Amino acid sequence: MLLLGLVVVSCAAHGGPAAALPEPPAISLAATPPTLVPGEQTTWRVFWRNLAVGSVELAIDTRQARTVFRTGALASALSPMRFELVTALDHGKVVAATDSLTVDGRTNRTDVRVSGARFTPSPGSPRRVPGGTQLHTLHSALGVVRAWSAANRAPAGYLWVVHQGRLFRLDVFRPSREQALGVHAVRIDGVVRALDGAPSLEVTLWLAANRDRTPLRFVIQGGGSRVSAEVLESTASLDAR
Repeated sequence: MLLLGLVVVSCAAHGGPAAALPEPPAISLAATPPTLVPGEQTTWRVFWRNLAVGSVELAIDTRQARTVFRTGALASALSPMRFELVTALDHGKVVAATDSLTVDGRTNRTDVRVSGARFTPSPGSPRRVPGGTQLHTLHSALGVVRAWSAANRAPAGYLWVVHQGRLFRLDVFRPSREQALGVHAVRIDGVVRALDGAPSLEVTLWLAANRDRTPLRFVIQGGGSRVSAEVLESTASLDAR
C-alpha cells in the first residue's frame, strides 16, 4: 500500500469531488497478526510512469518499522521530495506513528497516537475507527496483507489505515498466481478509499510465492498518476516455493 501510498496518498488523494464509500468486503482483516520480521530490510526503485524517480527503503526491528522515500538526482533537480514514516509497535500492534513529507524544502509532519480502534492525531482530537476495528499504518497494513495472502483461498477483506491524520480503507481481493520480475508470485488487487470521500486509488502488488511473502512490485494509480516500484534487494527471501 502500500509503501507507494507514502507518495501517492499524499499527492493524489487530496481534492476532487467527494464520493460515498461503497460497502466493504464482508471480512475485516484488522485482527490478522502482521508479518513484521525484526531485522528485515528491503529497498525498492520507484517509478513515476516509466521514469525512475527515487527509492524506498524499509527497515523493521522489534519496536518499530521505518520507511524512507527519497527522490533521485534527476527528480531532485526538478522537485526534491523526502518522505519518512515511523510506526511504533508493541507486540506487533501499532501504538504510534510519525510521518514527515518534505517537498522543495517545506516539511509537513504528523504525529498519531493509536490505542486499538482509537487514535489521536497531533494536532487534533481523539477519533474512533468505523466499526471499532484495530487501526493500522501503511507498515502494519502491508504486514497484514503479507500474512493474509498466505492463507488457503484467502477471501476478500478490508482494514482501516491512518496516514497523515486521515483515515483510509484498504480493500483487497482474492490473490492470484502470476510471475513478477522473474519470480513466482501472488498478485493482489485492491482499492484505497479515503473516509472523507476523496478520489480512490487502485493498488496492485506482487508478493513472492514463498513463506516470507516478500513484496516484489507495487503499482498505484489515481488522480491521473501512476507510480510503481520494483524490489532491488531484500534480506527476506526472493526464492519461490
